[in-house]
Amino acid sequence: MKEGKVKMKALTKTQRVSVLRTLVCTLLFILPAIAYAQAGIKAEYYKAGGSKPDRAAVFQPGNLLLTRQEFRVDVDWGSGSPDPAVPADGFAARWTGEIIAPASEDFTFYTECDDGSRLWVSSSPIDPANPGTPIIDNWVDQGPTEKSSKAVKLEAGQKYYIMMEYYENGGGAVARLRWKSASVAKEIIWFLPSAYIKGTLNGPDGAPLKNVSVIASGPPEGPFSTTTKSDGTFSIRVLANRDYTLNTVHELYYVEPPVQVKGVAAGATITQDLIASILPDISLATKDLPEGVAWKLLPTGSAEDNSPADPAFDDSAWQTIDVPKNLNPTPVGTNTYFWYRLKFKLPSEWKQYSDRYLVLWNYNLDDYDWAFLNGHFLGSVRQWDARRRYIIPAAWVNFGGDNVLAIKGYQGGGGAGINPNAPRLHVGNPQLGAIRGKATISGTGAAAIGVTLTLTSPANPTFKRTTTPSSFDGSFTFADLPPGDYTVTPGGRTVVSAKPETAGASIAGGKTAEVAFEVSTIPFFETVAPDPVLSTDFTKPLDPAVWKSEDINTKGGSSEAKDGTLTIKADGADIWDTADQFHYVYTKISGDFAATIRVMSVP
Repeated sequence: MKEGKVKMKALTKTQRVSVLRTLVCTLLFILPAIAYAQAGIKAEYYKAGGSKPDRAAVFQPGNLLLTRQEFRVDVDWGSGSPDPAVPADGFAARWTGEIIAPASEDFTFYTECDDGSRLWVSSSPIDPANPGTPIIDNWVDQGPTEKSSKAVKLEAGQKYYIMMEYYENGGGAVARLRWKSASVAKEIIWFLPSAYIKGTLNGPDGAPLKNVSVIASGPPEGPFSTTTKSDGTFSIRVLANRDYTLNTVHELYYVEPPVQVKGVAAGATITQDLIASILPDISLATKDLPEGVAWKLLPTGSAEDNSPADPAFDDSAWQTIDVPKNLNPTPVGTNTYFWYRLKFKLPSEWKQYSDRYLVLWNYNLDDYDWAFLNGHFLGSVRQWDARRRYIIPAAWVNFGGDNVLAIKGYQGGGGAGINPNAPRLHVGNPQLGAIRGKATISGTGAAAIGVTLTLTSPANPTFKRTTTPSSFDGSFTFADLPPGDYTVTPGGRTVVSAKPETAGASIAGGKTAEVAFEVSTIPFFETVAPDPVLSTDFTKPLDPAVWKSEDINTKGGSSEAKDGTLTIKADGADIWDTADQFHYVYTKISGDFAATIRVMSVP
């Protein structure tokens, strides 16, 4: 290669002005699409306590629990906390950072918090000891509440300093910081460079899919997500200069394989369309069942009897019923247990999925349900308007023959039964697995009520989920887990020991893993001699000088102690809302006491 020379000539004044104007205009054009801040936001968490704590007393070095860098104030901790080092209640936070104004306009700032918040914005550095007057001052106990500032004039390209303080007294915990102007839609303020990934999500047939969550995962700060519009389009705001994996979060749709997007630059907009696969799914509504297959109903039952869950149970005398359908006032009365059963076969083509778990989902049952497939307990939900979702291990399914779905219900008032949505069944997602397990009391086999199961991942120190075992048999489920290794640990204030202390589980896509624990807990009550006056075995009438009985908003109730049983009768309708009607038996006790009562049945 020959050596060359390059001649350079100085720009004229007019040319320099033209170049500078072009550069400034270009920067102003792209600023709204890129990050408004440069280095994240500093988050400090402090020990606090009580309602409306004094900021001068709280934000002291001796109360500091945790300092870390974050990129936005947009959190809903629920009943949890920001970090194990921070308590769930009685803490405060201070965020300090810088933003670059994207436009010369009036901006309105918004805090949405549970509980209190204050916000300062200044063109000069803010002294936490003497910050001046906040533009938002909402330092009160409250549920999630949004407060707005007066208009604040910002100049494009200029740096501004932000400080937000927050406290959490008790209950839920929410903190969010937004802004809005004529050219900037109301949005969360980000304090790190950002970019956008947009595209269209289509189904296997090429039709656009609406109202489906699209997720960009990968960086520890994520994942980031959005929901597709009616035409299937989506736009996800993400942190810049990171790699992402795109997929859907949906009961039936998934992207196979997930799409990789590498190194999205600050201010860039990457277009990436997605095509979703759909999981095989069937409806168990009466109108969709094959000829000769029908739901059966037994409009009575009890708390203790679960024999109809046995696949061999004879339900030939049960009545046929449509699903979904409201069963109240007939044939199911108020405060009544009842049973559904359905014997059915899976589609023949599902045999190819015989190593995959299934998901029973979609249905409502008013009020409580206990679901079983082929005699195996799936789960229970005590909420009338919740849609159920239960994981079924492949080993519990008969892919080539009859399956029996048995659902026990309880009706406490109002509507009853499977209504308005019928059960559906789909094949498990090949990209996700699940852990099913049991936690029982050592020596008795009873459900370990009060125990918390914590799921962690050795590969991801920030990953954590918790659940509690069912009161029916101690079973629990961790669903929708990416493949990998996990650790389950039982714990809680009542736990003395557990065997094993922890259990490992390796998850593969479309599969379930099993774990089991025997737990020893502290006794609920100290063993003390019973009070001879107050205690009774119900073999003789109650002493009227000690025990009283009374009707509430009704007449005709009674109580009787006989043959070791206390029977309470009432002609009231219910214990519900503001119209309680019942009969009760009581005695007055002063000071500390322990009561042990066994309820044999609730008609």
